Amino acid sequence: MPALGYFERVEKAYPWSNKAPDALYRMGLIYLRRGDTARAQAYFDKVREQFPDTAAARLALREDAS
Repeated sequence: MPALGYFERVEKAYPWSNKAPDALYRMGLIYLRRGDTARAQAYFDKVREQFPDTAAARLALREDAS
């Protein structure tokens, strides 16, 4: 999936940029839609922990990957 690769590159190359929270959240959504709930939850948790005051973190709070 091209989008997943893009978000992974953003996470690796720019882990503390202003785009990182959105990339983490969107990777969580991709894995959730693929049915990989454990990996999705890991990305939702990561965005909430590393970037708690962002819109992406607030959106991640709404997602339930269990």
